[in-house]
Amino acid sequence: MKECEISIRGAGKNQKRRRGLAYGQKVEKREVSQHKREREVIEKMKEFRAKGYSYRKIAEILNVLKVPTKTKKGLWYGKTIYQVLKKVE
Repeated sequence: MKECEISIRGAGKNQKRRRGLAYGQKVEKREVSQHKREREVIEKMKEFRAKGYSYRKIAEILNVLKVPTKTKKGLWYGKTIYQVLKKVE
């Protein structure tokens, strides 16, 4: 490809990484602190997981209970529950 002067894009090159605060954290006076309500939700997630619920089932329960996500406008998904619990363990 170099012979044809076609540039090769490297993995992840020029891609912005979007990272915000983890679920259960908030910024207060320029310091990261614990978000009390979100920490309570994380504890509930752990309890459900200990009882043998799947990540997908936990997401369904949180959606039925209308527990807000970090963005307050999305829905819970099994993958999200997995990622939240993976970060806190």
